[in-house]
Amino acid sequence: MASAYEVRDAVRGRLFLDDSWPRRWFATWCFDGAEVAWPVRDLSAVPLLSSQPVRRFTWRARQWHRPGLQFMLSTGRYHGFESLEEARLLLALAFLTVAEVLPQPFRLAFQYRDGRAEHVQDFLAVMPDGGRWLFDVRPRQLPACAMPAHCGHPTSTLKLVASPDDRRPAPRTVPQGRRRPGRRSLS
Repeated sequence: MASAYEVRDAVRGRLFLDDSWPRRWFATWCFDGAEVAWPVRDLSAVPLLSSQPVRRFTWRARQWHRPGLQFMLSTGRYHGFESLEEARLLLALAFLTVAEVLPQPFRLAFQYRDGRAEHVQDFLAVMPDGGRWLFDVRPRQLPACAMPAHCGHPTSTLKLVASPDDRRPAPRTVPQGRRRPGRRSLS
């Protein structure tokens, strides 16, 4: 279903990871519609559960990705996903009975050899023991964005998850209350 992706040394070498990077890299979170930035070194002080996604996504006809909502019993609510790979990750996290899942939790501003860049991760999962896992989900063909392997908390782990190479089509879902074409009604 998924595999961990290691960031190559060549990619990691392009980042400025000296002793001061946790002070120079910033994570921007959204609270009550306002953005607040924290240095990466202070991320353990962020009130996670009161944050909102820093980026929203929309549904529209003829788009290339497959967004939707996935209900998770462990959190008691729906979580948005932007692709089938993200939907599969949410399903796997549901089996782990995570305490909370935050979609698009923060925008990370980081420095690399050619300048500065920003990236929004896909999910931050809070585990029942308080551990935090940061997920960046992408198809295996796309290059992984170079991210630090630590997000400011001693139990944090960055998980870059890639879908398998042999991509099989996912089962089609039909929205509730709509009939499939070509099917007869029972009456």
